[in-house]
Amino acid sequence: MPDYRKSDYLAVPDVWGGEYGERTPRDVLAEDVKPGDLYVFGNDHGNAYRVESIDRVPMPHGPDLIRFNCTGVATAGSNAGTVVSILI
Repeated sequence: MPDYRKSDYLAVPDVWGGEYGERTPRDVLAEDVKPGDLYVFGNDHGNAYRVESIDRVPMPHGPDLIRFNCTGVATAGSNAGTVVSILI
């Protein structure tokens, strides 16, 4: 199990990386993530935060940003067509 300085986190994750238990990472398109999913930050070994809401942010020089608003005010963003990881 990775060694985390858990006291340094401003937003405590729902699932710490390396402590997935029976959950497994699954790659999905950003537009297929829905509220309630456990969004994995970073990569398949990152911490996971529960998605509370999703919105789209217009970008001046490119496609809209899909913004995932998660527990503890953790926020992630991606573009449509980009692969992200969730826990199932």
